[in-house]
Amino acid sequence: MKKKIIIISALISFSFACAQVGVNTASPKATYDITAKNPTGILSTAEGLLIPRVDRQKAQSMTGVVTSTLIYVNNVGSGAQTGTAINIDAVGYYYFDGTVWTKINQGSSGKNTNIYTVNGNLTSNRTVSQTGRTLAFTGTAPNAFSVDGSTLSINTVTHAIGIGTTTPSNKMVVKGVNAQPSSTSATLRIDGSANHALDIGTFNDSPYGSYITSLDKSGTGLPLILNPFGSSVGIGIINPSSSAVLDLFATDKGFLPPRLSTAQRDALNPKTAGLMVYNTTTHCMEHWDASQWVSKCSTSSLALDCAGVTHNGTLTSGVSASGVSTTIPYTGVNGSAYAAQAVASTGITGLTATLDAGNFANGNGTLTYTITGTPSDTGTATFNINIGGQTCTFTRNVAQGIPAIDNTPTCTGTTLNPQFSGSQNFVINGKNVTATYSNASNAHVASYSYKECNNANNIVNRSFLFLMSNKTIVGGTDPYGLPIVSYPTSCKLTIKFSSAITNLKVFHPAIHNDEKYKYTFKRNGVTVNPKMQLICNEGNDYSITSNTVTSSRYAISNTNGTYIIGGDWFDEVEINGTQTGGLSYPRPGGVWNTHDYPSGSPILFCVGAAL
Repeated sequence: MKKKIIIISALISFSFACAQVGVNTASPKATYDITAKNPTGILSTAEGLLIPRVDRQKAQSMTGVVTSTLIYVNNVGSGAQTGTAINIDAVGYYYFDGTVWTKINQGSSGKNTNIYTVNGNLTSNRTVSQTGRTLAFTGTAPNAFSVDGSTLSINTVTHAIGIGTTTPSNKMVVKGVNAQPSSTSATLRIDGSANHALDIGTFNDSPYGSYITSLDKSGTGLPLILNPFGSSVGIGIINPSSSAVLDLFATDKGFLPPRLSTAQRDALNPKTAGLMVYNTTTHCMEHWDASQWVSKCSTSSLALDCAGVTHNGTLTSGVSASGVSTTIPYTGVNGSAYAAQAVASTGITGLTATLDAGNFANGNGTLTYTITGTPSDTGTATFNINIGGQTCTFTRNVAQGIPAIDNTPTCTGTTLNPQFSGSQNFVINGKNVTATYSNASNAHVASYSYKECNNANNIVNRSFLFLMSNKTIVGGTDPYGLPIVSYPTSCKLTIKFSSAITNLKVFHPAIHNDEKYKYTFKRNGVTVNPKMQLICNEGNDYSITSNTVTSSRYAISNTNGTYIIGGDWFDEVEINGTQTGGLSYPRPGGVWNTHDYPSGSPILFCVGAAL
């Protein structure tokens, strides 16, 4: 004990004498110099300085602590992270900075978050080298991360970025001011190399449109302005005309439209009226006028003569046009080219007048339009021609199409009068038609009753045309003591119509088995061959071969025949009847005029449709 006291006394004396203290050294190099007893080697003896160890509650409770006091907090489960212990959140070394205990960085295992609890200032430039690591910021505030407030603002609530605003209304908002285009006024600039940039901004002038400009950074040149004044676009001009959707300005350039060949132009679909192209086939500017291409090439004093057109072929409703064309004369042309045309018909639709591309003659010439398609109805088809800046109109008549053959056994049209001369006027499907009877031979009119075809209970009383006249007494008597009579061996009748007809229905309720009735049909004097078809043939007594009607037996009340003539238009019908018997006798015990058998057959005609 005495020895320890002597050593401590010596140390204290040395301290007062020299103002320096050394531990394990006779020559201290600082106010307090501690030297390890065994600074090298493999001895396991512990060396070092052991700082006072306290828990967080103790550190929090101490008062009168001198600035720079050093402690080691070995337990943060006690006390609270408040007051002077605001920074004590983990085991480690802390020093007192005069106000709070401040954590000393503990290397890779320690954390120093002081810069996030108090504001600070950089004293010099700093560089963060991330190498292969990432740097992430998370937050739940509207302006969670910002630079100078609104210079850059990240809204982690709406997940939006604002430049110039802390409240971006969209995913990214760059807020600027209205200004005329210049090298510094754009809200957003895409900076190119050299001296060029693409600027986006809003105009300072009402109605405050937007612009996109491509210019050099000195502010000269404005080759592109988009929508600066509500609905106008300017190229090469800062204030495009308010009356123009597109305003182009240049003193050293021209406007170059799309360049298409005639085939490429014709392949455009759809086409909007006003569409403009340069035709590389005809070397002309052209525009689409909603129905055809109109050339801008000069045609001098072109004059179209639609009053002098020449029509070829005929058009029939419902029938595809074939071999149909119209030729238009013209005068006063200088040999310029014209483009192909396709002009749709109006009025009666379904037709197209097509003109192949070509060149006008020098002086006078003709244009031939080929007409194709299927007319939609009967009437007038109109074609409005526009070529070389000149217009004219021509029309084509469309005749009625051939109706389907009417297979009903009754008259659904107009019944012809029983006559052999003169004429008859009637109306059928809205057409006024005149039937003229002529060339009659051995024919007369008589009244006859017959049962309706296939209906024995319906007896019809009609006046018929009897082909072949009544008897002629030739002298002598028959086995019954009655005079012998003779009948003609032939008869005929021609009916001409002012308009072509079809579906001519023939009611033939009685015919001798030795009689034949041959029909000949014509249109405009040319023989045609419509179809003759039996539609009622009771008992199979009637037959038609080569437009000739015959019967296998004679019957008035037991058989009936009705046939229809259709499938083509005709305006003339000629009937020739013949018989092979030559003589006919009266009914046994009969009286002339009531019981004889006159030669010939009752025939009634019914017209179904007119052209």
